[in-house]
Amino acid sequence: MAAGDSELVRQTLKGDKRAFGVLIQRHQDAVFALVSRLIRNPGDVQDVAQDAFIRAYRALPTFRGDAQFGTWLYRIVWNTCLDRREQHARVQEREVQIAPEEEDCNGIDGFADEETPLPDAAFEADDVRQGLEACLSRLPVHYRAVLTLYYFEQKSYEEIAMVLDQPMNTIKVHLFRAKSHLKKALLAERSSEEWTA
Repeated sequence: MAAGDSELVRQTLKGDKRAFGVLIQRHQDAVFALVSRLIRNPGDVQDVAQDAFIRAYRALPTFRGDAQFGTWLYRIVWNTCLDRREQHARVQEREVQIAPEEEDCNGIDGFADEETPLPDAAFEADDVRQGLEACLSRLPVHYRAVLTLYYFEQKSYEEIAMVLDQPMNTIKVHLFRAKSHLKKALLAERSSEEWTA
């Protein structure tokens, strides 16, 4: 029977580096998927994911087991992504004056007038998924994070709040706004495709 994450953490802390290798293998696909949705430069994805695993290894003594190992690891991934974004922002400020990042997708801002649930089926349909991924990549990072964790990683509000270090009400508001932006953007994209068809 395969050892659980907590047991692998315990073995790693006792000096068994192979145990941490098993943890990496177990979680690497989810980590790469999360990083690829949060980091806009595809060339940085591997570096950020590796950096997150290195940080996780160094921080392993702080893992208390209050949350699942995956949730704890996502928190480190999130902070690593934020650090990389700040690093890029500082470099860009020094090199050129850039326009501020758009707050939303296709210029949509604020709350929607009605609740706008995003159908789970949209995440499974291949033809919709490409448009969805494109629009998702244009959302601000905190909206991409809540959508990715909620829909793709199927985390609860509590787990997302823990990963992003935000109050649960803030997570709910971000998820509501992100779904609203995404829904309107997908409708606008479909409408523009109909015009060009």
